[in-house]
Amino acid sequence: MAKSGQEPSVTYEPKPPDWIVLTTKDGDLGYHGYHPPQPGRDEEILSESNILNGYFEPHFVAGELWQGTETFGGVFKQTSKNGLDSLQDIMAKVLAKRAQLHAVVDPNSFKLPSRVTFASDKRAVWFKDLADSSFPLQRLAKSVPVGYKTIEFIEMLYSSSTPVDRTFWYIHVLGAIDIQARTRNTPRPSTSIEWTNVITAYMKRQLLETAIPTVVKTSSAISRQNVRKSKLSDPEGRDEWVARYAYSLDLLRLFYDGDLLDQPTFLTWLASLSTGADGLSPHQFVFVVRLVDEYFDLIASNRAFSTPIIEGCLLQWIEAESSAPQYAKFISNEIATLVLRFLCTNGDLFITRTVATHRSTLSEIIAHAFALLDPDHVDRLRGTVTGKLQNLLDRATATISITLPQDDDTSEVQTRLRDIESLNDLDVSTDLSAFEFLPQPMQSAMGNLDFRIFSRRLATLLSWATHPDQAGNPEARPYIACSLIALWKQRAIAAVPNTSQVLQRYLLAWLEEKGLLRPLLTTALKSPLSSGITREKGEMEAILSLFGDLVRRRLFLFSDFLTRMTSYGNSTSPQNGDTPDPLQQGMSPFTMSTDFDHLSLLRFIPLWEKVPDQVLSQRKIVLYGIRIKKTREDLTEKEIRAEIRGVLPVLFNGPTASEPFSKERLQQTLVANKFVQARVLHHWLLDLVKGHIARMSAISDLHPTPVLALSDYRILTDIFAWTGCYFAIWELNRMMLQHTSDDDLLSAVLSCFRLYLDIWVGTLLVDQLTQNLLEANARLKEQMRKSSKNILTFLSELKASCILSPAIMGLIDYEQEEARRVLAPEISTFSPAPPLLPHILAAVQNDSLTQPGDLATTIWYKNREHADWGSASWQAVIAAINGRSWNLSIQNTEMAHRFAQFVSSVDAHLPDGLGHVIKTWFETTGVVALLQATDEVWLTLRDMCLSLAFDGVIAPGLLLDGFVYPQWQLALRHRDYDHHQWPRLQRTLNLVSILVNCSSQHLDTRDSRLETYLETSRVRIIHPSHIHTLVDGIVTLFILKHNQETNSAVQLRLKSFLSELLDDAFVSRNILSRVKLLRNSFHRALDAYPNCRTGLINDFRLCLRCEATKDLEPSNLMGLQWALILDKIDVWTFEKISLDLKLVQQLLHFKDSTEDGLFGRFQHQAALDEFANALINHPLTASTTALLRELLKDADPILISKIILKGLGKLRETFSVAFSNLDDLPASLRSVKEVFRLVVTFGQLQKTSEAEWPLNERDEFLGIWMDQMSALKTAIQSHREHSIGIHNICDAICLMARVIHFVIEIIGPSLGPKAVGFVALLIEIAILVGGGIVYDEITCQLLLDTVCIFYDDCSKDIKGQLVKVLSERFPTTSLPSTLPLQVRIRLDSILPFIPHDKLAAGLARAQRTGGLYELTSHLRGRPWEWIPSIEPRDEPTPLATRVRNTAVMPLELFGSTSRGEAISSETDGDHSGDVWSFRDSIASEDLLTRAWKESRVAWDVKSLDGIEKSGASAFSPGASRTSVYMTTSSGMTSPIAAYPRGPQPSSAPTVETLIAEPMDVEPSRGLKRKVRLDDEGDGDEVMVISEQPKSGRTIKPKEKNKK
Repeated sequence: MAKSGQEPSVTYEPKPPDWIVLTTKDGDLGYHGYHPPQPGRDEEILSESNILNGYFEPHFVAGELWQGTETFGGVFKQTSKNGLDSLQDIMAKVLAKRAQLHAVVDPNSFKLPSRVTFASDKRAVWFKDLADSSFPLQRLAKSVPVGYKTIEFIEMLYSSSTPVDRTFWYIHVLGAIDIQARTRNTPRPSTSIEWTNVITAYMKRQLLETAIPTVVKTSSAISRQNVRKSKLSDPEGRDEWVARYAYSLDLLRLFYDGDLLDQPTFLTWLASLSTGADGLSPHQFVFVVRLVDEYFDLIASNRAFSTPIIEGCLLQWIEAESSAPQYAKFISNEIATLVLRFLCTNGDLFITRTVATHRSTLSEIIAHAFALLDPDHVDRLRGTVTGKLQNLLDRATATISITLPQDDDTSEVQTRLRDIESLNDLDVSTDLSAFEFLPQPMQSAMGNLDFRIFSRRLATLLSWATHPDQAGNPEARPYIACSLIALWKQRAIAAVPNTSQVLQRYLLAWLEEKGLLRPLLTTALKSPLSSGITREKGEMEAILSLFGDLVRRRLFLFSDFLTRMTSYGNSTSPQNGDTPDPLQQGMSPFTMSTDFDHLSLLRFIPLWEKVPDQVLSQRKIVLYGIRIKKTREDLTEKEIRAEIRGVLPVLFNGPTASEPFSKERLQQTLVANKFVQARVLHHWLLDLVKGHIARMSAISDLHPTPVLALSDYRILTDIFAWTGCYFAIWELNRMMLQHTSDDDLLSAVLSCFRLYLDIWVGTLLVDQLTQNLLEANARLKEQMRKSSKNILTFLSELKASCILSPAIMGLIDYEQEEARRVLAPEISTFSPAPPLLPHILAAVQNDSLTQPGDLATTIWYKNREHADWGSASWQAVIAAINGRSWNLSIQNTEMAHRFAQFVSSVDAHLPDGLGHVIKTWFETTGVVALLQATDEVWLTLRDMCLSLAFDGVIAPGLLLDGFVYPQWQLALRHRDYDHHQWPRLQRTLNLVSILVNCSSQHLDTRDSRLETYLETSRVRIIHPSHIHTLVDGIVTLFILKHNQETNSAVQLRLKSFLSELLDDAFVSRNILSRVKLLRNSFHRALDAYPNCRTGLINDFRLCLRCEATKDLEPSNLMGLQWALILDKIDVWTFEKISLDLKLVQQLLHFKDSTEDGLFGRFQHQAALDEFANALINHPLTASTTALLRELLKDADPILISKIILKGLGKLRETFSVAFSNLDDLPASLRSVKEVFRLVVTFGQLQKTSEAEWPLNERDEFLGIWMDQMSALKTAIQSHREHSIGIHNICDAICLMARVIHFVIEIIGPSLGPKAVGFVALLIEIAILVGGGIVYDEITCQLLLDTVCIFYDDCSKDIKGQLVKVLSERFPTTSLPSTLPLQVRIRLDSILPFIPHDKLAAGLARAQRTGGLYELTSHLRGRPWEWIPSIEPRDEPTPLATRVRNTAVMPLELFGSTSRGEAISSETDGDHSGDVWSFRDSIASEDLLTRAWKESRVAWDVKSLDGIEKSGASAFSPGASRTSVYMTTSSGMTSPIAAYPRGPQPSSAPTVETLIAEPMDVEPSRGLKRKVRLDDEGDGDEVMVISEQPKSGRTIKPKEKNKK
């Protein structure tokens, strides 16, 4: 009772939790297992006994006093045997005793109908009753007429309108009778195969009837034609055909559901329909697609059936558009849907040759299939399927082709070759600002900047700039590289933080690779620049020029570099405080090795910008030590200054030098290192020159004197050019443009600008140069009231040959237009000018043209209104020279000079100049005039035109086009060209020597400007826009030299001239920089003059000057020579070596001269063998191999065949010893990989299989391959006994698989009978590496892909042998239980097909003998006997124990006996489907009874949470648990889901109905169990029955291994 002031306590009401369920829904029996405590009960009393022993319920009945604890407990205490085995024995005795107390199973009372032969009328009546659905089958079953397994029999049943189910019953009965009538020696499946062939043939005949109408000619002599109509073209025939085809499909489904159809035969028929052997058109193929869709899961479970269907889909897709355009869309939809379904189900089915060949078609099909899906849900599927498809196609291509994945070395070589080619194409006409060679860094996945491509290209650019064998001017290439780096920095400065530091890091990395950064004691030798390795000539000079310009542009931080060099230090300090200097021996420091190679760059780098004294002091300390005060550099500077004072005294207020200037007076200046030269010449001397020009400029304002004498200017430019001080030349010329007004000095300045134009282009100074020229022209116009003709001409050349900014080009156009406007006459007429020859002849005859300028002015003044007066003047000059009417005492050279002055004056009076008029004359009438001219006239014209070229009136190349090339072509056309005509040719050669070789010995002039003019003219002639004509002309001389009809004396003179011409370093370098032009020109000559082939090729090789192959001759093609070439080839020498080897090939007298391969078809097999042996036996790096692949990509198949055969022989030798010692497996793998990569690299170049591999060598190779693979298999099985890792063994297996892929491509796709052993061995290894011992997915997939390709390539006979061998060696139960599911599914699809029985799906795994599962069973192969019973069925009475044996299949086959339990009726109780309905009888029902009921309950009718579930899904007839999509378009319901091949390791599906046979793989819930066959829980269920042992006792199971 509650205390006062408190609320009364709430009465406690015991209530169970909500999750406890009532024991029954009908009675009020409370909750099972829930008893709330109540006061006063016995269990609530805390007595001593309850506390010590716990509470025990008292015994209510006597029977409860007996316990079996002691009986059963003793069993487990026995040590002699297993307790579970003893328990099993006890329960077996209990069940056997119960069986004795009850009745046995009745004998089977079913009898098959008798087979009789009816008369025709009775037979017709019987089939009429069969067609009547109301007529009972029981009456028909008394006697069954004989039926025949033919198409006509099926057609007769259809024609009589027999329902399909009754037709099925009749055929089934016939088959059962046939089975009973057969002898035991007859194969059981024969009935199924026969009826399967009948049904498939019946359906095939109907499919063939749907062919598209065709026109058939009855006879060639008769014009009448018969039109064969299709069944579907007629409406009535179409309806009949549809009905018959539907009837066939229904019958086929019933046969399939009843396991009466032989599945391999049926699926093979479907696959053969898809291959195109029956000639089905695309619209007929759609019916096959529908059949495949209906039995899809079964087909997709094995690639023997699915792969031909997939290949047929690809081929029919291609044919659909052309053969059936009206149905193309429908056909495409059906095919695309099926192919996509195959891809989603099992992508490994697409590993075939056909799929790899038609990969584009497959991609098109998949894209079409995606277009048919719902766009809202297709994106995710598309991403998954597309990636999967790409992976499959790559795997298929890699398996069937001999290509290897492109490695980094191959990609690097190809990329560098392309980069080098693009760099070699640079010239003065290239816009460097638009040439983005250095890429911007990419954003990586981690968010960082990726500089890998940039670093690789920067290294290529720096190496190209410093390598002497590359195209272009070697002095200009370093500056071009600096400009490209500067342009990259301008673009990257906004996107790349700390751009200067990033660039500095990669520049230092390149220096370290070249051995110019760290001491050699701590740096591995990586480059020819390292000490002890011969350097390329001129490479160090280029490096110094490159980094000197980088420092000048602040792209390379010299202070940072100096700090690093200070930290590295001088590892070997000098003893006496002075470093040995090569200058003491009078040698250049770049031509001999030094003691401190890593300090060479710091010692010799030119510093064009002035640096603080502190930096110079630090540099001196690093190089010479802290105690050094005076170094050899200081002495050298003093000596250079003394030499400069001697050659240029005017700069020091001294008298003019009396001794002529020459290089001998500058010995120390020319041999000093770059640092000293820049310090003295660029800084000290240039400052003196600037001061002198400033002083003279102030004086010239008062007195018209030049600011610098022309001779002194030339001395300065020569000194700067010889020492590479081009920036000093630039500054000097800029000052001269600002202060000079002298025509000769201005002309010299412009010539100097022309001479080094490629350097100004490389340093991006062209715009600035143009601006300076415009400013100088403006200054001269202000001073002299006219524009400078020379400056305007030079501006025109720059505009035509260089890339200028739009603003600069606009200024040039303005200046030219203004000058033209000044010179243009006020009044102009198109009337021809009067004859001018009399005026000129009068001047020539009177005073020999002593005043050419006045004459030109007079003619201009009188005829300026005529537009063609300039052309008339030139024609008059030509006529005057041909007349030679001047005083003959005057030399022709002097008259030529006067005529040139006259023409120059005329040119100065013309707005557009006279250059185009002269060029037109050379191209038209001048050609004939020059060819017919005498020597005096020709030489006079030559000298005049030379003066015009020097004055800028015409281009120097015009002289070669007019004087030289036509004469050479004439000599080539005249077959009788002899030494009498040699003078005509000799004068042209002299002109070439003048213009190209700068040889003045053929000129009579003593003009001091001649040398400068010749050098400038040569530069203009070899300009990229004109050099092709020079190359063609040189090749013409080569042809003329080797022409058999050319006089021998002429040939000798031509040889001497060509040798002199090509020995010129400038000419040779510029010609070799355009190797493509030279090659094309020579190839045209070789094609046009095959008789001169040998000589032309030798001359071409001389032009190339390839050091690596110069000793390679047709008479000396031994292996040693090839080995030397292989050592020298790299990306920088690749172009020359490749071209030279092609020339060597043509020297070997091959038959087809038009081939452009490395080695053509020729008879020198020894040379080919030597090269192949050298290539295979020579150690090659991956990069060299990639280079050789590029070298031989156009090679003849004969050479490639020899290389491949030699490589395969080398592989065979390597295999023999490779895997003999597993502990040395990594080294063996490396040797095999090197040889194999080399062989495959050249195998990729072979377009056709021409490798004639001897049969004995082939068999030997395959045998060794099999032995090594068997050794690897043994190594996997015993890998724990070796120290080698399992991953090395897997790598070896993959390598061997790739080898056999390559071999298959060589010998053909079929291995013949050897394929059986190959496939079996590969499957064994795949099982081991796929989970049997170790799991390596890549190796396993590669092996299985190889198996698929080998299997597809086998012939029909070999496939039969292969299926037999695989069935024997790989039965279902032999697969290891440790295999992953995906590997097991893949193996199931490859191994021979096992029918997926539905009526007895699990019997193969329920039968057990000696503890092992077997595939034998009394029920397999007997579906024909399991016909439906048509006897009336009586429901069993309650508690009935007798089992009636009236079914068609006798229960004796199951070994069944009655145990005495009551048989449940289908109508017993209202809760037969509810497992919880048994809870109210738990207390009263015995254990065996409850176990019996629970074994018969559909557990998926209701789950524990009360949610209804479907007990059977609508599977296709061939539904397989291996399919990705379990549902299909079929509306049929499979009665029993087929279980996949191979037992699962954790659970074996068994059911015991009458005999409780113990199973050691799954714990049972009772004696009778129902096991789910589908792991997903949505499949069908089956009662599986095992046979009783004949001995009458249970078989003792095999004991499990104790762990």
